[in-house]
Amino acid sequence: MVSPLELPGARLRLLEALRRRGLYAHMHAYEYILGYRGRIVGVLLVEPRRLSATLYSADKTPEELPALVREALAEVDPSVRLELKPTWEA
Repeated sequence: MVSPLELPGARLRLLEALRRRGLYAHMHAYEYILGYRGRIVGVLLVEPRRLSATLYSADKTPEELPALVREALAEVDPSVRLELKPTWEA
């Protein structure tokens, strides 16, 4: 199965979906720097060929962040699964 997120237009739709949920989002290719409530909270790496996305999150990340990211991803491609990787445990 091919994910729509392989196309630049779909990745731009994801950028807008993240922003509509109140996140600061800056996109570069398949990576999104995410901010929330005035601070950087993580990086989202989208891998469309694997139908996955990984959220690398900072310490003290707001607990609603994964749900906001999942909603935005589902809006563009519901088949993409989200994996959470807290950076302070690395």
